Amino acid sequence: MDENKVPLKNDEKKYEIIIKLSSDYYSAFLTIIKYEEFSIKREEIISALSAKNITYGIEEEAIDFIVQNPHEVSDVKIAIGKPHINGKDGEIIYKIKKDKKIKPKILPNGNVDFKDLSFITSIKKGQILAEMIPPTKGSKGTTVTNKVINAKSGKMINFKFGKNVELSEDSMALIASADGTIVFDGDKITIIELLEIKGDVGVKTGNIKFSGKVIVNGSLTSGYIIDCDDDLEIRGIVESAEVICKGNVLISSGIQGNDLAKLNIKGDLVSNFINNCSCKVGGDIESGSIMHSNIVCDGSIHLKGKSGLLVGGEVNVRKEILAKTIGSDMGTLTKLTLGIDSEIIKEYQTITDMLKETKESKKKLEQLINLLTRQLKSDKDNEETKLMLEKTKLSKKQINMEFMELSEKFVKINEFINELQGAKVAAGIIHVGTMIKIGNSNYNVKNTLKGVELYREKGQIVAVAI
Repeated sequence: MDENKVPLKNDEKKYEIIIKLSSDYYSAFLTIIKYEEFSIKREEIISALSAKNITYGIEEEAIDFIVQNPHEVSDVKIAIGKPHINGKDGEIIYKIKKDKKIKPKILPNGNVDFKDLSFITSIKKGQILAEMIPPTKGSKGTTVTNKVINAKSGKMINFKFGKNVELSEDSMALIASADGTIVFDGDKITIIELLEIKGDVGVKTGNIKFSGKVIVNGSLTSGYIIDCDDDLEIRGIVESAEVICKGNVLISSGIQGNDLAKLNIKGDLVSNFINNCSCKVGGDIESGSIMHSNIVCDGSIHLKGKSGLLVGGEVNVRKEILAKTIGSDMGTLTKLTLGIDSEIIKEYQTITDMLKETKESKKKLEQLINLLTRQLKSDKDNEETKLMLEKTKLSKKQINMEFMELSEKFVKINEFINELQGAKVAAGIIHVGTMIKIGNSNYNVKNTLKGVELYREKGQIVAVAI
């Protein structure tokens, strides 16, 4: 508050007027300090305001109140300016979902809905993908001292778009210029090709090989192959068939592989159930159950829903396995391998040994170079020494390159090992017949475990209650 006292210019000085301005100069407040009984006129109030250069937004009702109630005046708002309003920046409203992560829903009955996921969004030519709300202009303000305050206008925002996307005629919307499916690179929108099979992949279609995304509204029947370079959605069942996919895979009904189905997936796999098949998955696996299958998973396996069952087969996973039930009360052999295996440890040790040898070789070559350099100083014309020095320097250069390559491999394998430190198995029940290997440590379940988490600590697998 900026404060100014305006005393009456008379000899009696029965009262004193104090005027305060808000920090933004958009409001003024008047207070009267009483010394003796007095009355006040409208002109005296206007004069006091004028002394503070307050000429805009004067409240006539406030003046009337002060004249009628001069003894009750404390911080009465006497003038109100017009605040400036800055404009709003432009905004882009997307008409399609940006977050395409597969997220199965838990139903009220405890089951998991692997169907209603809208994993791949089909786009039709002419469809509006995004609209722009334009920026607004600011409006000027006026202080109670009648000073005009300029306002900032909102900033324009630009669309980012790629192939098969175009601006509308008024440049206020993005429109698909071809059929396909949406891809986001940050805020950049691109439409890529989408192949949609109305029914099953089988006799009528033959094998499918496609460079974009694929939707199969039916099943992948026995003996057929889907090979695609992007995401794949199969809304029916995968039978004794083969899937090769560089993206994520969603199988709404599940996999009934009859020990013949093979899946090689670089991204994540989400399937209602996984039975009697071989799967190699570069990301995570999420399912209601995995039964009698051979699984290699570079991420984690989460089994959800009422069963959350993992039984039979061999499962090799790098991070973690979370399930409700592992194994069966009949003692079905179920093999689980997690974390760092012996091959990784062997590779780590090999690189470590090679680094040590290379470092020693570098040291010896440097000593030889120093020796030959000193010899040449005393015998500059010795051609044999010159030739040996050149060869030694070349050997050192090659050793340095080998050392750098090994160092890079060492860093990468260390990073990889550190990522796997948290490998664990957690389940509501783990039955007898389950064999667990974490790193190079083994744990055979000989008595049923309930509500337990197993992980490796100090070279041993420990089991703790959860």
